[in-house]
Amino acid sequence: MNRLRGWLQIRPDESRVVPLVLGITFAMSFGGAVGGNAVEGIVFARFGTRYLPQLYIGLGFLNLVLALGSTAILARGNRGRFYTWLPLVLAVALVAEWLVLGRGFSWFYPVLWLAMVAMGSLQSLIGWGLAGLICDTRQAKRLFPLFAAAWVLAAILGGAATGPLASVLHADNLLLVWALSLGVSFGLGMVLMRRIAVEPPPDPDSSFIRDLGQGLSTVARSRMLTWLLVAAVLFSTLYFSLTFPFARAAVRQFPSPESLAAFFGVFQALSTGTAFVIALFVANRFYARFGLVTGVLLFPAIYLLGFGTLAVLPDFSILVGFRFVQIAWLYGIANTAFHALFNVVPGERRDQARTFIDGMGAQVGTILAGLVLVAGQEALGGREFFILGAALAAVTAVACWLVQRAYRPALLEALRTGQPDVFQSEERPFSLFARDASAMNVALSGLRDQDPQIRRVAAEVISQAGDESARDQLRGLISDSDAQVRMSVIRALGSQWRRATEALDDADLEVRCAAAAVLLRHGNHEPARSILIAAAHSTDDEIRSFALACLEQEGVEQFVAGLSDTSAGVRRTAASGLARFASDRAWHEVLAGRHERLLLDELRDVPPELRAAVRAYLEEKADASRRLIGFARGAAMAKPTDAQALLTESLRRKAADLALLGFSALLLLVDPARRESAINGLRSRDREQRANALEVLEAAEPRLVRPLLPIWEPVDGVRPTAGWLEQLLADDDDWLRSCAEFFAAASSEFVKAISILPLMERVLFLRKVALFAELAPADLKHIAAIATERFYPDRAVLVRQGQPGDELYIVVSGSVRVEMDGRPLATRSVGDSVGEMAVLTREPRSATLIAIGDVRVLCIGQQEFEVILRDRAEIGLAVIQTLAQRLRETTGQLADLSSKPASKGPAS
Repeated sequence: MNRLRGWLQIRPDESRVVPLVLGITFAMSFGGAVGGNAVEGIVFARFGTRYLPQLYIGLGFLNLVLALGSTAILARGNRGRFYTWLPLVLAVALVAEWLVLGRGFSWFYPVLWLAMVAMGSLQSLIGWGLAGLICDTRQAKRLFPLFAAAWVLAAILGGAATGPLASVLHADNLLLVWALSLGVSFGLGMVLMRRIAVEPPPDPDSSFIRDLGQGLSTVARSRMLTWLLVAAVLFSTLYFSLTFPFARAAVRQFPSPESLAAFFGVFQALSTGTAFVIALFVANRFYARFGLVTGVLLFPAIYLLGFGTLAVLPDFSILVGFRFVQIAWLYGIANTAFHALFNVVPGERRDQARTFIDGMGAQVGTILAGLVLVAGQEALGGREFFILGAALAAVTAVACWLVQRAYRPALLEALRTGQPDVFQSEERPFSLFARDASAMNVALSGLRDQDPQIRRVAAEVISQAGDESARDQLRGLISDSDAQVRMSVIRALGSQWRRATEALDDADLEVRCAAAAVLLRHGNHEPARSILIAAAHSTDDEIRSFALACLEQEGVEQFVAGLSDTSAGVRRTAASGLARFASDRAWHEVLAGRHERLLLDELRDVPPELRAAVRAYLEEKADASRRLIGFARGAAMAKPTDAQALLTESLRRKAADLALLGFSALLLLVDPARRESAINGLRSRDREQRANALEVLEAAEPRLVRPLLPIWEPVDGVRPTAGWLEQLLADDDDWLRSCAEFFAAASSEFVKAISILPLMERVLFLRKVALFAELAPADLKHIAAIATERFYPDRAVLVRQGQPGDELYIVVSGSVRVEMDGRPLATRSVGDSVGEMAVLTREPRSATLIAIGDVRVLCIGQQEFEVILRDRAEIGLAVIQTLAQRLRETTGQLADLSSKPASKGPAS
C-alpha cells in the first residue's frame, strides 16, 4: 500500500480522505457512463435525434437553474453535507424515472434525456466540490489529475460494461445500476464527512436572493473569476460547435446504426483512454512545470488550430483527429486545471464561485451553441462554420490569457485576505479633523484640561491635523508639565522649527531627542546630533529605540551598532533605519551573513549594482537549505526516539529559515510588491495560506523553489544525504551539532560522551509544554539555558498567596495544587505552567501552590520571561490562551462553590 500511495503521490496525512474521494468519483462516473449510454440509446431509438439542437437550448436553461440553486444552497454553509446527500437525492430521482419509463409515455423521453445530462453536471459538481473541500492550491495541482484519472477510467469501464449489462438486464434497468452507484457514493460520502473538519452551521438569515447575490459578487470582485466566467461561456459554445459537425459527419460516413455505434464506441474508448493516461502520468508534471493556467490557455489554441485547418481542408479524418485531441486534452488537462483554479478563492466563497461560473458560464454557452446550431444549419456552409469556430477560439484564447494575467494577483489577494492589516500606517491619521470645526473646538478645549491624558490626546490630534491657527495655540504649551504634550508641540512646530532649540535642555530625555530630530531634519545641528547619539547608548531600551528612530542619514553607524543590541525593539528600529537611509550598507551586512532576517524584512529593493551578488546569495541559501533537507530525510528514516524527533525538527526548521532568507531576496529581485504577503503566508499556520504562498514563489523562480518544496510539502522520494550524521557532527551550527551529538549518543552506531545532556533533556521536555509548542528547538535551547531547576517534597509550599510574584513555574514531575483563601481551585501536572499571572501583572500571588508528592519544576524569572514575550510573539498568544483557559476554570469553580451551602469550618 505504501508503494501504491507513493506511486499515486498520496501523502501519509492524505491517506484517510483521498481514497474516499477517489471511490466517490469512481462510483459516480461508472454509474453515469452506464446510465447515460442507456438513456441515449433509449431516447435516440424511440424518440429520434431531430430535436437535439432544441434540447441543447433547454438543457442550458435547466442546468442554469440547477447551478444557481446550488450556488444559493452552498452559500448557506454545510458544503460537505450538500455534496454527501445530493447523490442520494439523485438516486431516488433515477428510481422514479425508471418507474415512469415503464409506462411508455412518449413525452417523457425528452425529459429523460435532459435529466440525464443535468445529473451528469451535478455529479461533476459533487466530485470537484469534494476535491476542493480537501485540497489547497498546492494539493490541487498534484491530486486533481488523480481524481480526473479516476473519473475517466470509470467512464471507460462503464462504457465497456454498458453492452454486456444491457444484454442481461435490458437498457431500462440500467437506470437502477446508476442509482445503485450513487447509493455507494452516498455511503462513502458519509464516511468522508466523519474524517474532515466540521463546517460551521448555516446562516439562519440566509435567503435565496441574498445568497445568489453573494455568488455573483464573489465573481464580480475578482478579475480572474470574471474572465474565467467569460472563458466558461466561450468554452461551452466551442464544445458544442465541434460536437454537432462531428456527429453530422459521422452519420454521413457510417450510415447504418450498427456501424455508427461501433465507430462511436471505438472512438470513445480511444479518446477517453488517452485522457486517462494523460491525467494519470502527464498532468501533474505538466502543471508543476508550466502551471495550471497554461493547461487552460492551450485549449483554445487547439480549437483555433483545428477549426483553422478544417476551414482550409474540411476532411473527415482531420475532423476525427481534431475531436480526438479535444477530448483527450479536455479530460486529461484542461478540465482539471480549470477547476483547480478555484482553489485560489477563499474556502468560504469557493463553491459559490465554482457553481456560479459552471452554471452561468457553461450553460449560457450551451444555450448560445444551441441557438447557433438551429440558425446555422441553413445559413452557414461547412467552411463558413469552421471559420466562425476559429474566430470564436481566438476570442477564447484572449480571455484565457487575461485569466493567466489575473491568476498571480488573485493568489496575492488570497494571501492578503488571510493576513488582515489592523493597524494601517497613515502619514497624518487626524488630518481630516482640520475640516471639522466642531472636532477642532473639542481638541482646542482639551488643551486646557487639567487631566494630562486629555491634553496629550488633544495635542496629538492638533499636531497632525495641519490647522495652522490651531497649531499656534499648541505652541504655547512647549513648557507644559507633561512630557508627552511637549513632544506633540515639538512635532507641530512646522515653519517655526527653530523653537525646538528651547527643548534641547528639557528634563525629559525623549523630549530632548524629539527636539534634536526636528533640528537635524532642517540642517546639520551638531548639539542635536550629539544628544541623539548619546541617547542611542542609554541603558533604557525604549530611549535607545526612540533615539535611533529620530536619527536619519547621520545615524548609519549607530544603526549598524544597534543591529546587535540586546533589545529586539532596538534591533528592529536599527534595521528599519539602515534599510531606509543606507540600503547599500544594509545589503552588505546581509551578504556578509549578518542580521539577515532583520534586514531582509525591512529592505524594499535591490540596488542595480548588487543584483548579481544578491542572486548569488539566494543561490547559496537554496543550496544550504537543500543540504539540510537531505540531512532531515536521513534523520527521519532513523528509529523514532525523542532525540531523533528533535534532530529532524531542528533540521527542517533551519532549512525553512534558510529558504525564507533566500525567498525574501528572490522576491526583492523579481516582485517586491508580493514579498511581504508571500513570506508571511509561508510562516502562517494556515494550510491554504502556505499553499498560495508557495504558488507565488514557484511562479517567480521554479528552478530554485521546487527543490525546497519538501520543507513545507513532505513528499516521498527525497533521498537522504550519504554520511549525513558524520557531516552534522562537524557542522558549523552549534545547535545542529549539539542535536546530532545528542542523537548519536542515543544511537547504537555511535557512542560519545556528551556534556550537554541535561540541557538537551530540558529541551525535549519544553517541546511538550503547551506554552512553548510553537517555538523552534533552537529557541527552546535558550529558554532551557536560563531556566533553573527546583525540587519540593510532598506538601511543601512553592509560593504563598500574597507573596511577590517574580517567577514562572513549569511542572516537570509530580503535581501542584492551586489554593485560593484555603480553597482548592485546580491541580497542575507535568507540562503545565503556574504563576504566569503574577509574573505578567507584577502583583502579589493570587493563590498558594502546594506540592502533591515530590515535585520538580523549572523556574523562569520575571525579567527573562518578559524578554521572551517581547521577542517571540507566539509565546504571548500561548499565554493569552492559557490565561483564558484558567479564567474559565476559575469561573466554573467559583460557580460550583457559590451553589453549595456555606461551610462553617475552614476549607480543606
